[in-house]
Amino acid sequence: MLRNEYPRPSFKRDNYQTLNGKWKFDFNDDNRYTIVNNNIDKELSKEIVVPFAYQCKASGIGDLSRHENLIYQKNFDLEKNLYNKSILLCFNSVDYECDVYLNGTYLGKHIGYGLPFEFDVTNVVKEKDNSLIVKVIDKYDPTQPRGKQYYDGNESRCWYNSDSGIIGSVWLESFNKDYLNEVLITTDIDTNMVNFLIKTKYQIAKNVKINISYKNELVKSCLVSLDKYETNITLKIIEDDYIDEEHYWSVENPSLYDVEITLCDEMIFDHVITYFGFRKIHKDEKGNIYLNNRLLYQRLVLDQGYFIDGDLTCLDINDLKNDIILAKKMGFNGARKHQKIEDPYYYYYADKLGFLVWSELPSAYRFSNEEIYSTANLVQKNTINLYNHPSIITWVIFNESWGIRKALTDNKTKDFVRSMYYLVKSIDQTRLVNSNDGWEQVEQTDIIALHDYDPYINNYEKYNIENIDILQPMFRKAISYNEKYSNQPIILTEYGGLSCKDDVNDKFYGYHVNNNKEALIENFKILQANVYKCPFVGFCYTQLTDVKQETNGLLYQNRKAKFELEEIRKIIENEK
Repeated sequence: MLRNEYPRPSFKRDNYQTLNGKWKFDFNDDNRYTIVNNNIDKELSKEIVVPFAYQCKASGIGDLSRHENLIYQKNFDLEKNLYNKSILLCFNSVDYECDVYLNGTYLGKHIGYGLPFEFDVTNVVKEKDNSLIVKVIDKYDPTQPRGKQYYDGNESRCWYNSDSGIIGSVWLESFNKDYLNEVLITTDIDTNMVNFLIKTKYQIAKNVKINISYKNELVKSCLVSLDKYETNITLKIIEDDYIDEEHYWSVENPSLYDVEITLCDEMIFDHVITYFGFRKIHKDEKGNIYLNNRLLYQRLVLDQGYFIDGDLTCLDINDLKNDIILAKKMGFNGARKHQKIEDPYYYYYADKLGFLVWSELPSAYRFSNEEIYSTANLVQKNTINLYNHPSIITWVIFNESWGIRKALTDNKTKDFVRSMYYLVKSIDQTRLVNSNDGWEQVEQTDIIALHDYDPYINNYEKYNIENIDILQPMFRKAISYNEKYSNQPIILTEYGGLSCKDDVNDKFYGYHVNNNKEALIENFKILQANVYKCPFVGFCYTQLTDVKQETNGLLYQNRKAKFELEEIRKIIENEK
């Protein structure tokens, strides 16, 4: 299936051209192909369907053998809607490192899985007969942030095969001499203010015009002269209803304001359609979390975002929308997007449908200077890239001490965790930060996130808040040595993992295997009732779907429900 939708729905320009579809391709581990004068020295021997990794079926290759060096080539003509315009070449995700060439010109290098990037190709692209080359290196390297992609083979335990190369959409879009290369939108519900931090690429445009609409009616318009490097614009928005706060973004009422941003002078340089939501998330000194100044109990589900035939890349953007709809029907009000930076449409649909998101970074696995550099790069760029989504309420930096194995005792490792916490906070003061989900947490975290795969959690008394400093729910200390609990909210962020023998064989497994479906649902009821007896301010159940060899989902990997969705909802919402 061709992924030909506009690839970045929350920051949309008027004209675009997809480059998804069939590309020439080959493995290049033996250096069969070399770049001479910024061109490949000979014809590539295979074809691949972009944006799917060569390891998955949807790519047309489906080869799980290990290849760290890949090379792609795409011939294309410019579509007429892009003639005589300035052109950006855009990528949503390449795993992991790539060099990009167009028409014999080297455009540059990008490093980082899940991070979008772009090149201004105005002076290089032609109307006809363009040749685009992407050379990729994706090492089986534990210092490289890789999430659930196993660095030592195709699959093991709850880790899966690697997905290498171009795994996000590739496209062209147009502007005119100058463009918006960063727009950060910050709302304040206590003052009804919205702030726009605007950066332009070349500082040629002199003015920016902002039109804000709500329910298809214009509510604010301004024309502001631009400062040279970056411009801050703060506007007050009068609420639509003086009795109820209907204009707030929430799970029940995901209100959004539509925004047009135009760079202009005597001419229009760039025009972008985006949106924002008035939303506030914060914690208090008593360990509570609030959404829009009202107590929030989070009913999250762990979502790894793997798809049959596409692995990390969905075959259709409606698959992302459907996952959120199914989760809401099961009683969840949000998801922890586990070890993955997701396709932009996921966050777009979460914004539109009213669904809370914890954005979790993919982990590296070996602590080193290389990991420190790559993680810091990922933290900074991902926080900026996803900043405007009201659905995202928590950033998760590390999980279960992956890549920071000595976080329990080692001061150097703990300082690394602290530095990443403060790096996020230096960019974003509007969200909570979860420093190390699961255990061995330093004081610099906004949430104490605990994992407990006891199949029943019968001993729920152990979660008495007075025990938090010595708590070891999975034989791992919740708080690292010489760190202290500072009244952060406590959330059970992994538990469950229930399956039954009907779905398990020698290859497939679940964390706790029941004899049959009836026993599984009874186990689920007891477990969930006990979770509600604990002093948590939320939970995250493992998991939304089965994933490859893991069979502990509430849904099969084809998204068929294992039980009636309404039955699951009653259990998750503790309905009597």
